[in-house]
Amino acid sequence: MKKISVLIAILAVALPALAQDIKDYGAVPFMNITTNARWAGMGDAGAVSVVETTSVFDNPAAISFYNARGGAGITFMPWQSNIANKSSLTALSGMFRIDEDNSVSLGMRLLTGPESFTGDNIRLRPYDFDLSLAYASKLSRNISVSATAHYIHSRIGIVDDRRIDADGFAFDVGAFYAQPVHSLKGASWKLGLRVANLGPDLKYQHISPGDHTGSNSLPGKAVFGGSVFLPFTPDHKILLAGDIGYQFMPTGSVDAGLGVEYT
Repeated sequence: MKKISVLIAILAVALPALAQDIKDYGAVPFMNITTNARWAGMGDAGAVSVVETTSVFDNPAAISFYNARGGAGITFMPWQSNIANKSSLTALSGMFRIDEDNSVSLGMRLLTGPESFTGDNIRLRPYDFDLSLAYASKLSRNISVSATAHYIHSRIGIVDDRRIDADGFAFDVGAFYAQPVHSLKGASWKLGLRVANLGPDLKYQHISPGDHTGSNSLPGKAVFGGSVFLPFTPDHKILLAGDIGYQFMPTGSVDAGLGVEYT
């Protein structure tokens, strides 16, 4: 029997923090974009609390509960195509469970923007790259933690034959809790926590502080979420998930998502 997956984004909202008029996402905001089509279809709900091969970008601690020994994934999607042509996000991810309690995962993300010319010697072509390496370990039967290191390269364009770019590093920490529901075979509920993009500001070469208005701070963010998986029959399963996030760098803002998946 062919299975059909139905994704419903019940709620996906962003709320500004108190006393904030304009939300500033900081440098490389693509670090907080989900690369998983399931979570994108659910308003990002489930990203930190459900196990996937793409969890290296969302919460690597979840990989400790992955059923297979290893896995890999690839994502390609146009990004804001209604605003800018030739803008896309590409992601590659892979994971490997070393043993019952420990796992490693690797990921690569690339966000490219359209080329534009704003003057005789100014050529803009946004290009952001992230290489991620994560390690996760179970502390008990139900709890795991993770640590992730990122290498980041960000390029704005070329001005007077000089590249405007920056290199930097960032770090994440995560935690994951899984508990079976004994009254329903195969059912479970999970909680996830991720604190991401901790690190020094990106320093773009050939730009003085007075030459641009954006912040070079990394988009530091904390996300907490939960999910419930209910397999009523082999052909009828429901996943309920919800997340709430707080971006604390460079400025404060809150977003939340709630979604349902039926397969």
